[in-house]
Amino acid sequence: MTDKVTAWAMVLSCIVLAAVSWVAVRTIQSLRYATDRVVHTQEVLVELEEIKFALKQAESAGRGYLLTGKDVFREQFLLSQKASDAGFSKLLELTVDNPAQAERLAALKPMMDRRLNVVAETIQLRDQGSALATIESKLTEGLLVMEQVMQGIDALVAHEHDLLTLRMERAHGRLMWVYSAIGGGFLLSLLLSCWPILRLRAELR
Repeated sequence: MTDKVTAWAMVLSCIVLAAVSWVAVRTIQSLRYATDRVVHTQEVLVELEEIKFALKQAESAGRGYLLTGKDVFREQFLLSQKASDAGFSKLLELTVDNPAQAERLAALKPMMDRRLNVVAETIQLRDQGSALATIESKLTEGLLVMEQVMQGIDALVAHEHDLLTLRMERAHGRLMWVYSAIGGGFLLSLLLSCWPILRLRAELR
């Protein structure tokens, strides 16, 4: 009788270990995916900050050129413009799986282009020796457009922060499930291993 109990206990223990191993592997794969999504969201946030920085640099370079007329500011503007365009292209790649963000980006791009064009126009007005009132009017337009651009970027950032919070919670939940599955399987396997010993002690009494 004890031999049968031992055999059954060993079989059940092996089944439990196999089931726990399968669950752990599948959960770890899911955890890896969730972690990748967290990293992806962080990449989007970094790229958004890079674009914001590039636009502010372009704006600063435009003002620097208006004040001094030095070519170094014109060159800085052109570099910032290229950085902004490159960052936007990268964002399109990163958000291709997110229709809501893609829609926001589609609305943001014309405003970004307009902001950069206004800076370019102010530089051109400076080169042409245009009246101060004309330049100030263009600067005012630029500020208004820049405000709209920042609002658009902030909306994108807010959405990504929401995604980041959600994805981090999912990753944490999957990690806890791995711990629970391994711990529970270990305890159950231990109980099954102790079962024959307990039965043997009961029969010897």
